[in-house]
Amino acid sequence: MKLTPPVIAFSGPSGSGKTTLIEKLIPLLAARGVRVGAIKRSHHRIDIDREGKDSHRFRGAGANPVVVTDGDFVGWMEKNAESATLEALQKRFMGKADIIIVEGFKEEMVPRFVFTHGPAGRLEDGVMGYITVSSMEPDHEAGVYQRDQVDAIAEVIIRIFL
Repeated sequence: MKLTPPVIAFSGPSGSGKTTLIEKLIPLLAARGVRVGAIKRSHHRIDIDREGKDSHRFRGAGANPVVVTDGDFVGWMEKNAESATLEALQKRFMGKADIIIVEGFKEEMVPRFVFTHGPAGRLEDGVMGYITVSSMEPDHEAGVYQRDQVDAIAEVIIRIFL
């Protein structure tokens, strides 16, 4: 039986560096043979299609889902009756990823790193660590990292999940 890959989330204020850190973390994990999937929760309307393109016309005609491929890349567009849950999305990664890095989904109870401007305090339930966006001193034993300490964050993820 295939298992869904574990999820590790990164959450925090807009502009705190979540995407930049994830962008640096993915190749570090991949270099160690880890297949990394990614999910981004957007609070804005997304559309990977453009008006006038064939796939946009298919969707406009009522097709659901619509898939666009250039051979080795697949874009899947699907309108759902309700918002997709993280658990449902996680299942789509079975057999394709060893771990899923998620940006957002702060309401979900999954292991996460939280970006913070102030003192981190003790680790809350589900929080693997705090990533400071200030000049606060890192304390790896207490789970506090600077956002440029990508290697140390990768080591925590590998140790716990892989």
